[in-house]
Amino acid sequence: MKRPLFAALALSLAVSAHAQSQDAKPSGDLAAALEPFSLEGKWRGCAIGKTDQPCPPATDPRWHDVIVPGNYQSQHADWKKHNGFFWYRKSFTLPAALPAGAEPCLVMGGVDDWDTTWLNGVKIGHTGPDNFFTSSSAYNTPRCYLIPPGLLKAGENEITLLDDDPINDGGIGFGPVQLIFADPAKAARRHITWELGKNAIDPASIQGKVELVDGGVKLDGSNSFAIPASALGAQNDYTIEFEVKRDPNDDGLLLMSNASVADKVGLGLDYTSYGAGFILANDGRIEQGKLLPEVSCFYKLSFVVKDKQLQFFRDGLLLLATDAVNPSPLPLVFGQIKTKPGKPYAIRNLKICDSAIFPTGYDQSAERMRAFAGLNYFILRAEVKDLKLPRILVIGDSISMGYRGFITEHFKGKAYVDYWVGGTWFGSEALKDGDKAAAKIAWRGVFSNGPYDVISWNSMTLHMWSPKQAWRCPEESIVPNFSNMVEFLKAEAPKTQFIWVRCTPVRAIQADGTQKLDGPDNERMVKYNGIVDTVMKKEGIPEVDLYAIAEKQSLASFKGSQDNVHWGPEVSKLFADAIIKEIETQLAMKGK
Repeated sequence: MKRPLFAALALSLAVSAHAQSQDAKPSGDLAAALEPFSLEGKWRGCAIGKTDQPCPPATDPRWHDVIVPGNYQSQHADWKKHNGFFWYRKSFTLPAALPAGAEPCLVMGGVDDWDTTWLNGVKIGHTGPDNFFTSSSAYNTPRCYLIPPGLLKAGENEITLLDDDPINDGGIGFGPVQLIFADPAKAARRHITWELGKNAIDPASIQGKVELVDGGVKLDGSNSFAIPASALGAQNDYTIEFEVKRDPNDDGLLLMSNASVADKVGLGLDYTSYGAGFILANDGRIEQGKLLPEVSCFYKLSFVVKDKQLQFFRDGLLLLATDAVNPSPLPLVFGQIKTKPGKPYAIRNLKICDSAIFPTGYDQSAERMRAFAGLNYFILRAEVKDLKLPRILVIGDSISMGYRGFITEHFKGKAYVDYWVGGTWFGSEALKDGDKAAAKIAWRGVFSNGPYDVISWNSMTLHMWSPKQAWRCPEESIVPNFSNMVEFLKAEAPKTQFIWVRCTPVRAIQADGTQKLDGPDNERMVKYNGIVDTVMKKEGIPEVDLYAIAEKQSLASFKGSQDNVHWGPEVSKLFADAIIKEIETQLAMKGK
């Protein structure tokens, strides 16, 4: 697939290109210069089929040369129609030992779709459906895998990478592909104001039993400790970083916080029992699904605040950027006291700096959307530089995450496009509290980030209408709830044109692994789409029919997949084109 030009807007790591020829062989005194070390050019590749298998030995005849970056299907006849698992390997010679503080990272511009990566036989990174849940698409999200100290050595090294490519083009498709390094001199100038194991914990701040063992502590809901607010300095620029490992049967825990919802100040991290992490910022809660996906390893989490704006990283990958975090007078508390303690979380290498220390390779100048959060919502908002340009808000579930980037790219320089994954839940009692209903509170918060000229909207219908959870949205609740909500939206934002986006199909998985558009799940989508159509027609809300687009597509590529609701980038582009057409119609009617 071609890389969309909107990738720069993704919440992802941005690195500068380091051009090399296909067979480039870096040279020079690496230890002194610490220039990016290119890995682009000739690698070896091996297609192994639909199931995960160990890396074949180098003598296996299935290995062939492959040029990186680039999709592999076009490079060998054996790979032309391959989808599934594909191994890469690359041997390279590092010309010199690294100095202390170099902090090497392996950077790849994107891998289509998922990858697990090793250096010298040690796993250094993984991006997959078990741990990737951000606002961008995985295939064009740059990887930056931190390399443990001592693993990258002078002389011969080898990278192996297993690519999981279920559909369409695959491989290490996007550059740069290189090793990058921190500046040791810059690292030495960091001003660490508090460090676990070097600074004493104030006994008065400890609740329960907090023991320092091997430089770390364990928090389980029976204990906590606090670091004074002064460690963060003036709270314009600061960094909080630590490594955390969870128990396989963990319960939720407030890992860290100096936030006050009532006062709308501070930040924090609240980890849930179902695997998501909520980033606390002032009075908002921003969900990051699958934040700590594996139980066998530590993850490095970094909260970097620059000019009061938060950037949140996991192992060097930017997961979230927010608006201003208001300074908090409260101490920074790690852990919480719960009525029933749970399984422990291990915390180590906790450091606080009174300056903003970004991970190696992070480009502060790259254009990014920022998260704005409030009660019951958070949105991703583009930076508005030209007040004369229209503003568009795209609302939906994970289907919208596939098409919204195409909308952004189309309107680049012509309009600003914001995202909201949500649109509020329309359950049977969703609006029982009238104007105080959670859905209406959320929408008011979203409107405060406007004004918007056009809003394309789907209210999580794939989730709300599923027969597996029929209690969420009984048929008899649809007309009164949607009628009530549309009237509310028109009253709250009378100058905004709303566009309803019809729900996409649910495919039924057959015994032979193929998928079809039949079965009770999809029948319910068809029926409920029809009911909502009557409401939108009555209220004068135009619609975009994504269902009709989806049902015309071939389902052959989905054979063997357990995903029966999402669509590939080609179909997402068709979705986007239809929505773009209706948005442009509405903007033209507004004279914009």
